[in-house]
Amino acid sequence: MFWIAENGKLMKQMKTLKNKTLIGFVLLIVFIILINFVGELFFFRIDLTSEKRYTLSEITTQKLENLDDIVFFKIYLEGNELPPDIAKLRKSVEEMLNEFRVYGGENIAFEFINPNENENKKARNKLYKELISRGISPITVQDKDKEGGISQKVIFTGGLAYYKGREIPIEFLKNNPHYPPEQNLNSSIEDIEFTLMSAIRSLSHDGKDKIAFIEGQGELSKEETADIVKSLSDFYDIERVKIDEKIYALSTRVERDSNNWASFNKYKAIIIANPTKKFSEKDKFIIDQFLMNGGRILWLQNGTTANMDSLAYMPFSMAMIPDLNIQDQLFTYGVRINPDIIQDVQSASIPVNTAPIGSKYPNFKLFRWPFFPLANPSFKHSISRNLNLIKTEFPSSIDTIGIRKAIKRTFLLHSSNHAKILNAPVRISLASINMPIDENIYTKKYIPIACLLEGVFTSNFKGRIDKSLTQASAIKFMEHSVNTKMIVISDASIIRNNVKRGANGYTPLPLEIDKYTHQVYGNKTFLINAINYLCDDSGILNMRAKDFKIRMLDDIKLKGKTLSWEILNLILPIIIVLLIGFIIFIIRRKKYN
Repeated sequence: MFWIAENGKLMKQMKTLKNKTLIGFVLLIVFIILINFVGELFFFRIDLTSEKRYTLSEITTQKLENLDDIVFFKIYLEGNELPPDIAKLRKSVEEMLNEFRVYGGENIAFEFINPNENENKKARNKLYKELISRGISPITVQDKDKEGGISQKVIFTGGLAYYKGREIPIEFLKNNPHYPPEQNLNSSIEDIEFTLMSAIRSLSHDGKDKIAFIEGQGELSKEETADIVKSLSDFYDIERVKIDEKIYALSTRVERDSNNWASFNKYKAIIIANPTKKFSEKDKFIIDQFLMNGGRILWLQNGTTANMDSLAYMPFSMAMIPDLNIQDQLFTYGVRINPDIIQDVQSASIPVNTAPIGSKYPNFKLFRWPFFPLANPSFKHSISRNLNLIKTEFPSSIDTIGIRKAIKRTFLLHSSNHAKILNAPVRISLASINMPIDENIYTKKYIPIACLLEGVFTSNFKGRIDKSLTQASAIKFMEHSVNTKMIVISDASIIRNNVKRGANGYTPLPLEIDKYTHQVYGNKTFLINAINYLCDDSGILNMRAKDFKIRMLDDIKLKGKTLSWEILNLILPIIIVLLIGFIIFIIRRKKYN
């Protein structure tokens, strides 16, 4: 009887346990369904990475949610032959596009295509040429073939974006030869959101802002700025304007009635690139009031008259101080381009004929030329972040003076930590290339070459012109600007492209490629970023401020311990799993014994 009672009690306990398990299982199912239901009503995502790697900016989410048609991406970054670093970039691009799809829904579509999958070499080369003609540049990597030899493979690291019948190329990989591969990869991953959003912005932006290149004071010609104009034309309508003392050269007057009218700027921004002639006071006044009314200005001007042209005919030349009559205006705005020249150990090379005098055949060799510094872009601002070095020619130093609280300053370009300054007048001679560069003489560090100024500016003509003129209805004089911005660069060669002249006219050479060394510099990207920052008030360029940390293994600690770390990584997870299983077994044994 005792056994029957104990058995009945045990059966009752097991039945109670079974019922509890069943109820718990049902409650778990109900909880999961409830969570999914709540998730449908309240959308949220949690980014657990310290640098918020997977958190899209507010500008991105708003733009994606407001798309009214499909944006389709063809990404030619696919294939089993991708090197590990490129494969990591491809994965990051796919992850970002999936994030875009969360907010853009069906209006975001993409496809990854392997341009090397066609075994027909002729068809494959045809595709290569087509992609290159559409603006997607390939890279070549070395790999071992089946026979153990070394072969070169062509890999594309970009794609094409389509929207409402429009098309634009995209390039994901940053390939700065002065940075280690892991830093280039990290920079590329940091910029994926900005790269994709720039393409969407360009494709979906119906009305283009206007930009004017100012001429009339000996500025760079149409041919010398053709390459940057071509690139900017994707985003803006570009015009060339001669002010010629016309009050409404940069603005237009809208008359509401006989006593009520308003003046508006015709252009979002103006570019003043290397003026060589003196500005009249009236032209300066028109530029000043353009700024006061919210216009943006990109100034590109050397502090001296130095150039290479005279050295082709003379053994030396003198760099003098130009009289352009604009230094007082820049001084009022808070910046000064000094009458000097920066020399830098970190510099570009130039070809020099080393053949004896009277020789029939020239013999050109490349020599490092300290007058052509390779400027370092600042990592502190989205305009210059993660860019290649910027090639300059005879740049001058920049000072910011009298900066008020209303003006924020940011240096965008600077020299290396081995530079020096030569005050004008400066004697420039090719004979100096034979002199060894002594780094002990180049003691100046990080000399500013480009500066961004943002805020409320004071007019250069405040208290300087007759009241009858300032109060005239035809002028509508403003003593202080609305919130606006300008960029001052102490070297105009940054925007000047070389020109190849032939029987059929001229051909502009790529701005960012050195014609002698074929080195790729960051000039064009820097200028496009600068103009976009000046003209775009949405803040889309600030996406480039994302900072992803490179978590690399310590090579010193790994040296000689590679095998032990590999064994540890292999065995430790297995031991942890077995330990957890053993603990669960002990707990269950004690509970149900």
